[in-house]
Amino acid sequence: MRGLTTPLLTILLPLGLSGISLPLIEALTTVPREPSAPPTRIVALTLGTAELIADLVPTNRIQAVSYLATKEGVSNVASLLAGVPSIRGVNTEELLKRHPDLILASRYTEPAAISQLRRCGLPVLRFTDHESFRQIERNVRQLGRTIEAQEQAKRIVDWMRDTLRAVREAVAGKDQSAERVLFFNGHFTAGQETLTDAQIDLAGGINLASLAGIEGYAPISDELVVALDPTVIVLTVSLRSKGDFADPRGAILAKSAWRNVTAIREGRVHLLPNEHLSTRSPYAVLAVVDLAKVLHPEVAESIDVAPHPSRPSSSTRGSR
Repeated sequence: MRGLTTPLLTILLPLGLSGISLPLIEALTTVPREPSAPPTRIVALTLGTAELIADLVPTNRIQAVSYLATKEGVSNVASLLAGVPSIRGVNTEELLKRHPDLILASRYTEPAAISQLRRCGLPVLRFTDHESFRQIERNVRQLGRTIEAQEQAKRIVDWMRDTLRAVREAVAGKDQSAERVLFFNGHFTAGQETLTDAQIDLAGGINLASLAGIEGYAPISDELVVALDPTVIVLTVSLRSKGDFADPRGAILAKSAWRNVTAIREGRVHLLPNEHLSTRSPYAVLAVVDLAKVLHPEVAESIDVAPHPSRPSSSTRGSR
């Protein structure tokens, strides 16, 4: 191949926030390709990368995606990817049979698996930074340039900004300090330098974990929860191994150690859409909308969110 090289970043959109964050490592990957041949046989190994690519290209340029990307209640693009083959994990033999010209992976994809794919001559692109909306915008633009979908990438970024602007205008002037928020997932919460922290702030609330000095995604004790005394507790559902969802609200409300917490006493324990709050794709702006409506219900009707930009229609350039 003649050598156009494209530096790429790695994004991960976890299904849920169930682990302590790792240090962000910015990995630049060089991928040779023909100057006039954008990728047309794309494989997305993770939910997050599937959400990125599904909004940028028609499905006839997508060879396969993570099975999570086709699951309603987990993925924001399940309907868009209906009919696209799904895969679990990284199976080099299976991927070779698909003859991909672009594989999208996350920073949590096993390094050994990525190395093996590259040794087999498969181009693997990784996205690493995703804990701010600016980073997500950068990822969208970078991928748009790589696959020659710059105009659609710009539309998505503009939609993100318009959505956040609508929330900001709706909650302007509200007493942010009155809404003390705790995000809770299992035994973990989200503190400083996380997208969740930014989402709570933009929605007009105070993230108590951040205020307490917690960094990244970390466990939080019952004692600290009681001491922080949140006025609002935000939860997401967890995906069970058998494929259904577990609603955590009953268990939280029944926690004897938390019985005097304001949010428990006042019944302000809210289950938000997992696909909005857990994603690290452009759809993460919808979690800001969800949070604003929970924290400031009186302004819910005034938040005017434009429809998400439609993806391109199918093209003859990339049939599977």
